[in-house]
Order: sequence, then structure tokens, then C-alpha cells
Amino acid sequence: MIVLDPCSDRFGLHRTLLFPVLVGFALWACSASGDDAGYSGSGNEGASGSAGSVFDSGLTGDGEIDPDSSCAMTTLQAERIPLDMYFMVDTSGSMDGPKLALLKSGLTAFLQAPDSAGLGVSGQRFPIGGLNETCDSAVYGSPAVPWAILPDSQWSTWVSNLKAEGYTPSVPALRGAVDACKNRMTAEPARKCAVVFVSDGEPEGNCPPVSISAKQDLKDIAAEAYAAGIPVFAVSFYGISSVGQAILIAIAQSGGTEVPFAIKEGAVQQDFMEALAEARGTALGCEYQMPTTDAGVVNPFLVKVAYTPGASGESQTIPRKDSLSDCGSQQGWAYDDNDHPTKLVMCSATCDTMRADAKGKVEILLGCSSSQR
Repeated sequence: MIVLDPCSDRFGLHRTLLFPVLVGFALWACSASGDDAGYSGSGNEGASGSAGSVFDSGLTGDGEIDPDSSCAMTTLQAERIPLDMYFMVDTSGSMDGPKLALLKSGLTAFLQAPDSAGLGVSGQRFPIGGLNETCDSAVYGSPAVPWAILPDSQWSTWVSNLKAEGYTPSVPALRGAVDACKNRMTAEPARKCAVVFVSDGEPEGNCPPVSISAKQDLKDIAAEAYAAGIPVFAVSFYGISSVGQAILIAIAQSGGTEVPFAIKEGAVQQDFMEALAEARGTALGCEYQMPTTDAGVVNPFLVKVAYTPGASGESQTIPRKDSLSDCGSQQGWAYDDNDHPTKLVMCSATCDTMRADAKGKVEILLGCSSSQR
């Protein structure tokens, strides 16, 4: 069985995160005949009273999948949902000098790091237009370099040519970044997208609202992104005002990432690169693709998720929830779509448990459609 190492950058383990991460799936191709059980959102049980008719073998009396049954076991490798990141980087006049040099070197190191292989990247700078900056969010949402899967040299070239000038039009910049991620997810629905918003100052210039008046707009944009499945990470550079820092905190909280990453004076390339790596690891989350197999059509009504802690070695079944909104503080998982599932998403409590256990493993047992054996 292939084992998932569910470590997380947010928990200080970013150096061990490999991209992509693999998880073992055990699938049973069953030999019985009969009609498939219909799938409905039945909450934690995962099977209705008639589910037993799907298989004549392979299930225990209570509807559980029995790995010791006569079903033939096939082992597959499945990747976590692949990740894209849209970088919106502040190149206003206040970033000139050591801060811009640090931004360039840290971002370049992150893009070229072996652990970033397979990551999709795109982005833009703000302001665009110097002291007469554009306020059109569509311009900031238009990638400076086309989306690319790392490794890719064109991104490092763009970063090396960045120059600092102008004001800080934060509202159209963040709006553009979020829209860029939405467009990416529409074009690539099997991928996940996250925004990384880097700044050293509060909103200012010719694009209102500015200063503290921009806080609510930026919170709303970040909250909208998070509701659409797009986490928003904020990175503050040293020299930022108290107003600017408060705004970045609001962006991170509303964007589902808790607090900004702080790049302090005296920081080196490694510090910025590690902050980005931590964002990458957190954005990966605990979402897994719904696989298919030649051994049979996956029946989502019979999916079981098992987690084995590294300390105890005793497997635990994670209950299925009808939706993520039912998780609360409980352990569990849910489909992204009960009617046509494409992803298995762990509840926050379960995800936190898995991230904190570097030696734990996740196994997902999938039923199969007997009509497709």
C-alpha cells in the first residue's frame, strides 16, 4: 500500500513536503451481479439499507467494504489536487532597493526549488503604469507571463526584470488576482488555485479607496475568493505601516489563511522562499482526486476513508459528512459534489490531525460497480 505523508508547511514541516504527494488507494473489483445502488447524500453512514444488493461479496454485514473478501484488489497511485498559485507582487516605489532585491531572489529561488516542480504559476505586479497607474482590475488579472507548470524559465526571467516605481493600488490588484484564479479554475477544473498577495505598504495613489478606507473592500474580495475555494495568502515586507499591516491581517483572515507571513528587516532569500513554500504546503490542503480504474467503476456510495496514526498503528475509519458545512469541529470528510464527486475533501479537524502526524497514513477503500466488472 502506498502511504501518504500528510505533513504540512503550515506546521513547520515544509522542508519535507514533496510535490506531488501520493496516497494509496485500495480498490476492489467485485464479482457479483445486480443493479448499482443509487447514490444520495446520506451523511455519515455512507450506505443506504439497500446498498448491500450492489455486491454479493466484498461487503460485511453492515455494509462495510471487507478487504479480506473475494474481490480482487488493485493498487493505484493518486495525486492530491494539483495546485496553481497567482502571485500579485508590490513593486511600488517604497519597494525599491534591498526589499526588491529580496523579493526577486526569494521568488526566483522558490520557482526553481525542486519541491516546486509540478506547481502551476502565474502572476502580475502592481502598480502597472507607474505614477499614472491603471485602476482596471482586468489588467492586473491578465498574467504578465502565461500560466506555466514548473520548472519553467520564463517566470524567472520576468521576476529578474521587475522594477519599483509608483503607488499601491491594492484593491484593483487583489481583485484582478482573484479573478485570474477564478478564470484558471474554470479553464482547468481539475486544479486548485491560490492567490499570494505581497506588499510593503497601505493602499495609496489614484485608485480609491485608499488607506484604511480600502480595508473593507479588500476583506470582501478575499472572503469572496475563499468562498469560491481560492485561499488568499498575504505577505508583508518590513517597513509596512500599522494601517497596512492591519489590512493584510484582514485579507489573510478573510482569505482563509489566518495571518500574513512577515518578512522582517534583515531577512534573507531563504526566509522569503520558506514563507512561499509554507503557503504552497498549506494551499495543497487535504483534497484528493476521485480516481477511476480499469477494475471497475468507482461507486461513491461505498467509499471509505481510513486513517492510521503513526503512534498507535490502529486504523480508524473517518466518517463521511453530507457536506463540509456539517463538519464543525468533528472529524470527517465530504465530497465536493454529492451527485458527481470529483474530490474527497477532509474536514478541518481531520486535516489538522493528518498534517500534525508526519508518520500517519491515509488509505481510501473504494467500492466498484458490479455492472462494470
